[in-house]
Amino acid sequence: MTLLWLAILILLTVLGKKMSNQAIKNNQVLIAKL
Repeated sequence: MTLLWLAILILLTVLGKKMSNQAIKNNQVLIAKL
């Protein structure tokens, strides 16, 4: 494993968490509207 590959993996993980957090917030908004 090179450092570059490790950095890319970390970036993807962080981005993935941000995306899922955003999706959860959107779902909560939708549920609140019902």
